[in-house]
Amino acid sequence: MTCGKRRSLYFVAAALSLSLIPAGARSQTEETDLASVLDKVAEKTASYLPLESWKATVRSVQTKVDKNWNPEKVTNVQRIMTVRKDDYGEQILKAEEVEKGRTKDITEKYARDSRERLDKRRRKEAERKAKGKAADEGDRREMSLKEFFPFEQSRRADFTFSRLADATLDGRAALAIEVKARVKDEKNWEGTYLIAADSFDVLKVVLRPSKNPKFVKELEMEMTLMILPGNHLVLRSSRARINGGIFIKHIRMISEDEYSDYEIL
Repeated sequence: MTCGKRRSLYFVAAALSLSLIPAGARSQTEETDLASVLDKVAEKTASYLPLESWKATVRSVQTKVDKNWNPEKVTNVQRIMTVRKDDYGEQILKAEEVEKGRTKDITEKYARDSRERLDKRRRKEAERKAKGKAADEGDRREMSLKEFFPFEQSRRADFTFSRLADATLDGRAALAIEVKARVKDEKNWEGTYLIAADSFDVLKVVLRPSKNPKFVKELEMEMTLMILPGNHLVLRSSRARINGGIFIKHIRMISEDEYSDYEIL
């Protein structure tokens, strides 16, 4: 059985519907001590600088599915996202809805709904500031991804780490590390991390929370990452599979985003 097929079985067994990363030649770092690798990854991730103000083009696909995960409705959106510290804005370029084989242009409605959501968020933030309260973490849009990383010494005791077969991603040699949570918690994510063998940057993650949040039955996430000039870690793409909710407010969907044309403001 080839390395590619072994990895395929791993991801299927993990119940993640993801594209395989083809195996490459064994890298010189294959025999590197795991603790040393974790130290180098922790050092690298700690060096990333926060990106508070930025702009990017985002292509989104949201697929509402039935209980068998067959598509029912697909919404395609292209927008320009702008973040300035805690303020978030977006310009809707195009939005369309595909349902039962029919495509409907919903750009105007989607843009109007977007403006209403942003206005509501800004009113809440203004009220919060007027009362001298700190910003609600749930509303923040900063590009901080470190909450998904378990590599720093202060967090390692909550996880177990193991090396998988080395891989390649976009022609780049990568170390594959499997992470499992000893302490089951909504904030303790577990899964697979692909780490650049030459720089120890995080290139890709395939994760799920070790304990699902309330009312969430299933949550799976895949993210590919890249480094912008200035040593900023940002998303290149993301894919989330979500199944949750209560009573009639049930959500079962796949959400995909692709980021391009980043601009630091």
